[in-house]
Amino acid sequence: MSGHRLPADLNLAPFEVADPGDGEALNVDRWNMHVPLTIAASTAETNTLADPTQAGQRVHIIAVAVGAGGSRTITASSALNASAETYMLFDAVDERCVIESVPVGSGDFEWRVTDSENVTVS
Repeated sequence: MSGHRLPADLNLAPFEVADPGDGEALNVDRWNMHVPLTIAASTAETNTLADPTQAGQRVHIIAVAVGAGGSRTITASSALNASAETYMLFDAVDERCVIESVPVGSGDFEWRVTDSENVTVS
């Protein structure tokens, strides 16, 4: 990749990844991801989220479709904020959350919520 094309190449990069679905792990495999969630009606869906592997990773999660009475809880392996909360609950269309990886300790990384709109973090 040529340095002078970097902005254009990043603009075309495949940042959107498929919803992993109920009961699956949210696999962060790139530095900037967009994950649109489709949540079924009358269900309490779940996902897990492992700790990041490096600093600077960013994930934008948004509920694009939510059936009546449906919800999705994403459980992180470690704290998402200073209050040591590990759950993100999505239960309405357009709820969104941005998480970024940060270094903690020596060589370890955790997610931190940097922006959230109506997502319950607990």
